[in-house]
Amino acid sequence: MSPPYSMFKESSKKLVGNDAFEGYAIDLIHEIAQILKFNYTFKWVDDGNYGYKNEETGEWNGLMGELLSQPAKADLAIADLTVTTVRNNAIDFTMPFMKLGISILYNAPQKVPPTLFAFLEPFSGSLWLCIGVSYLFVSVTLFTVARFTPMEWTLDDPCDIATNPEEIEQNLYINHSLWWAWAAVMWMGCEVAPKALSTRFLSGMWYLFTLIMVSSYTANLAASLTAENLHTPIKSAEDLVNQNTIKYGCMEGGSTSTFFKDADMGTFQQMWNYMHTHEDVFTKSNNAGIERVKQSNGGYAFLMESSSIEYIMERDCDLAKVGGELDSKSYGIGMKKNAPFKGEINQAILKLQENGKLHMLKNKWWKQKGAKNCKALRNAPKGATALSLANVSGAFLVLILGMALATATAFAEFLWTSRKIFANKNSDKCSHLKNEAISSFGRRGQKYNLNKSTSVLSTSSDMSAVIENSLIQTHGLSVCTPRPRRPTLKKSTNTLNTDGCNTPMETKRVIIMIDGNISSSCSSSDVSLPSREKSSTCEE
Repeated sequence: MSPPYSMFKESSKKLVGNDAFEGYAIDLIHEIAQILKFNYTFKWVDDGNYGYKNEETGEWNGLMGELLSQPAKADLAIADLTVTTVRNNAIDFTMPFMKLGISILYNAPQKVPPTLFAFLEPFSGSLWLCIGVSYLFVSVTLFTVARFTPMEWTLDDPCDIATNPEEIEQNLYINHSLWWAWAAVMWMGCEVAPKALSTRFLSGMWYLFTLIMVSSYTANLAASLTAENLHTPIKSAEDLVNQNTIKYGCMEGGSTSTFFKDADMGTFQQMWNYMHTHEDVFTKSNNAGIERVKQSNGGYAFLMESSSIEYIMERDCDLAKVGGELDSKSYGIGMKKNAPFKGEINQAILKLQENGKLHMLKNKWWKQKGAKNCKALRNAPKGATALSLANVSGAFLVLILGMALATATAFAEFLWTSRKIFANKNSDKCSHLKNEAISSFGRRGQKYNLNKSTSVLSTSSDMSAVIENSLIQTHGLSVCTPRPRRPTLKKSTNTLNTDGCNTPMETKRVIIMIDGNISSSCSSSDVSLPSREKSSTCEE
């Protein structure tokens, strides 16, 4: 018997004659007989073999032997009999009724348990590295651009210089920039925010980049967690040759063993050398090979015809075909040389092929009778493939362009704020620009005074001296002059406690005209001013 080609019919009654058999080959010869109008009787081959030629005696066994015996025991050999050169020299074959090839039968892929760091699987290692590097580059670029652009150095209240004796710092320091970039990745708020056009442009590109990355990660993570990850140790014949754990073999004396024995290709020759030196890998029949694969628990692979493997896969979900077909062959109906009915049978097979009857017979015996839904299980969604840098390279390009444009915008803002330096013909323009740029990255840089660059009041200390003298002459106020620091956003207080003023005093803002421009300073006094004067001294 060779399911599904020829089998005993299962029945509660005792069946005799042709009614006791069923299968693809049984239905095929029945269709041919109806076309050609002849009768037939089935007979099982005595030794159960297909046909192997003894090199010493030159005799054939199995189906081939019964066709060639004198007198002949059979007129036709209808089974899964492979057409080979040696067999075709001994007998005649009809045109092929089925095409196939040699494949590998092995255990179905096994489920892989999730790892501890399964949440990292949506992205490849190189992509994680690129995201980390981008995060650091964006943070450093934001810090650099914020230091360089004058728009980030803002001062809501000039009195902060007098009321805060500690060193005044800018908002977007490196630690704040790192925290802001991380908050953007996590889609959460942050207490610091860019204010200049250049820094906001950079932040917009980073927001777009994180939106793409987070959305891709979320989608791929959901797919990888809900789908099954399957693993198989071998995927091709080359994998069998390059390993020593899994044994592999085929049926002894069949067309499959003949193929490997006569092969002149490197991989197939190596496979034959292995099987020839390990004779225990051969089996007496295909059914024996199938059972050995099932009982080996992944330690044995069986080489057999792909059509038979497809039939087994539809009925045993624990077995699967590995890789593609190693060769191309076909099945045909065998008969004696120069048989008179060969041409008529060929015409009948061709007719069955044209009207789709052969395809219907294969679906009937492979996918309908006794088949399970194993294909649906094998086609279940598999684990998502990790995204690589090539999948999201466009997002990185947008981010790089955004960083470059933000840097250029910051430089333009710096030059625009410094335009009065260029208007002064007597000043050293390069020196002024250099000093302003250096002060942007210093911890105690000079106060920006670019709009007053033509005046002698180029530093905050000069401005404070003039303001102090003016206050003393005008109102007799005592002024506390703090050491010059870079202005930042700080919450002002009502207590002045700096060098020279150790007691709480009332803080006033005084407006002073210098070279036609308005400047402001903070003063404190023990003298009570008229109410109108009090309300006007802190207005700009």
